[in-house]
Amino acid sequence: MSNSEKSQLLKDRLNELIRFKTELTAENLDEFRTLKKEILKLLDDEQKHRLNQITFYKITEDYSNFNTDDLPF
Repeated sequence: MSNSEKSQLLKDRLNELIRFKTELTAENLDEFRTLKKEILKLLDDEQKHRLNQITFYKITEDYSNFNTDDLPF
């Protein structure tokens, strides 16, 4: 794969990654992780290290059920 092809592929994958900024859910988390792995394959070691330092999401509890006594406060 040439550098220009690799660059274009990486650009496309990163654009896909941006979509998850607003659409990441528990249902598509595996798709997100697969995409991240694809991106990591295209990077060198320093770039991988920098990408892995980004916190893309954090798991939160669903407190929409107010009938429970386990409220966070």
